[in-house]
Amino acid sequence: MKNCHSNKKDSMNTLRRILALLTLLGVGTWAATVRAEHNLTLKLVKVDSEETTGEDGKGANAVDGDPATFWHTQWEDASPSHPHEIIIELSRIARIKGFTYLPRQDESPNGTIKDYEFYVSDDGKEFGQAVKKGTFEEGSEKKTVTFEPKSCRFIKLKALSEVNGEAWTSAAEITVVKADEKTIPRPTLKLVSVDSEETAGEDGKGANAIDGDTATFWHTQWQDASPSHPHQIIIELNPPSAIKGFTYLPRQDTIENGTIKDYEFFVSDDGKEFGQAVKKGTFESGPGIKTVTFEPKSCRFFKLKALSEVNGEAWTSAAEIGVLVSEESSRSNALSPKRFWFDYPYQPSPGKRYWTLVDKETWEERYESGEHSRFKVVGRTKVGETPGTLLVKISGDTEKTQTGNEGNFQAFIPDVGSEKMEFMFRNKIGEEWQEWRSLAEMRGVE
Repeated sequence: MKNCHSNKKDSMNTLRRILALLTLLGVGTWAATVRAEHNLTLKLVKVDSEETTGEDGKGANAVDGDPATFWHTQWEDASPSHPHEIIIELSRIARIKGFTYLPRQDESPNGTIKDYEFYVSDDGKEFGQAVKKGTFEEGSEKKTVTFEPKSCRFIKLKALSEVNGEAWTSAAEITVVKADEKTIPRPTLKLVSVDSEETAGEDGKGANAIDGDTATFWHTQWQDASPSHPHQIIIELNPPSAIKGFTYLPRQDTIENGTIKDYEFFVSDDGKEFGQAVKKGTFESGPGIKTVTFEPKSCRFFKLKALSEVNGEAWTSAAEIGVLVSEESSRSNALSPKRFWFDYPYQPSPGKRYWTLVDKETWEERYESGEHSRFKVVGRTKVGETPGTLLVKISGDTEKTQTGNEGNFQAFIPDVGSEKMEFMFRNKIGEEWQEWRSLAEMRGVE
């Protein structure tokens, strides 16, 4: 079977337009941006440089709402050096708490900003000190930067350097984050496994399904064998999140090979036990993005299982797979305690236990003697009717704690304000989890 991809470059312009449309429909995070800009429009005031001869790189492209166009500083007859800047006017005075920067969305990184400064102004002339300075993370995905809310009518983004040390600056879209906008943290995605991938006849590795590049794709093996359905991909969320759906973008060249028809979608706390599918269905035909929703589920891992292909072939492919984050994830960040303690009455190590949230993924339990254990956040769950955070023990003295570090001891921390602030635990014996039991009443909850 010949799985031809020679039309990729020829169809690049079409791909960019598809990308722009899909991004606006939700492949990226543009739905949130549209909501953020409700009744607030952006207008270009000026840029220090723009390329209008060698390409359409005018400054206005950075605020036209089309991710397929971009502002690019001059390069045809000259390449002015950094810094470069763009000044934008808001349609009204607004209180903002951040901005977003989307690098150009084609295959070139030219002009992608590395180091930046961001300013606000009432009159578009006096900008004062930068409200934020920093370095953008690498990659073509949208960058979101936040700061203490500021009221302004004008903003200025100053580019100090470029990712490859070149003299240029470019931007597909620049927007603002209003102070009254809800921002929901988006987890990063990491490939755990695929059942099959083609790496000899083409670059069809599984990681392509979550690389943020719609021009690449995961494809199951076809060169020397074509394993039959079902096919599956397992992906880890960091941090664990409450999700309310997922997106599937088929390959974006002119070939349908591997496009999923029937599917099942699963979630898991440990990446091993997935239980029953939370959603089953059939995708609509066509290369457009598919969005599937369900009741919010807290998880650290998810699995997409392909049961069939649109043309009845044995393959599976995917350009991009993403998740829809529920507002429960942002609420859980606010409701989860940051520290507490309780009295542990049992041998061999009775005494106070001090618990501290080290980072968004890790809790530390410290003994009065100085010994400590670490627990990893697995996700969100409920014990009875009480919502809270699910943890699994990953390190600590097994003799003193009388618990293992192999994923067979879990803890439950209820949300702040719960009727019963009781620290809960359970053990896994064989393949079965025991019932949750209360260990102690939590004190000093913050």
